[in-house]
Amino acid sequence: PVGGPAPDFELKTVSGEAYRLSDLKGKAVVLNFFATWCRYCEAEMPVLEEAWRAYADQGLVVLGIDLDESDLAVTAFQEELGLTFPILVDRGSNVARLYQIVPLPTTYFIDRSGVVRGKWTGAVTPEQLRAAIESML
Repeated sequence: PVGGPAPDFELKTVSGEAYRLSDLKGKAVVLNFFATWCRYCEAEMPVLEEAWRAYADQGLVVLGIDLDESDLAVTAFQEELGLTFPILVDRGSNVARLYQIVPLPTTYFIDRSGVVRGKWTGAVTPEQLRAAIESML
C-alpha cells in the first residue's frame, strides 16, 4: 500500500542469489512485476535497464520479479534483452499476492526507509520512471 511500509520478502535469481527487501534499506528500490509473455513488460525492460545503469551509483536498486515462469524462460528473456539488473523468480506468485498484483506490468517505488512511495500499473515511460526515481534519491 502506498504510504506504508513495503511488505518484506526474499526471492532468488535463477542462479540462486537471494535478495531480501529489508536488506536494501538505505537504497531506493524499483520493484517491477512482469512475465516474459507480457508484451508491455518486454517493451518497458529497456527503460528499467537504462534507469538501473544511470542511477545505481546513487543508491538505486532495480529488481525485476518474474511471476513463476521457468528458469529457461527467464534466462532467455534476460539474455535476449541484455538485462543486467537482478531478475527474481516469484515461485508460487506469493510475493505478487502480497503486493496485490493484478495487471502486468506493475511497478512499485520504495524509498530508502522502506516506505512505498508509488505504484504504477502498465508500462512506465522513461519520464515517469525518472520522476519517480529522482523523488526518492
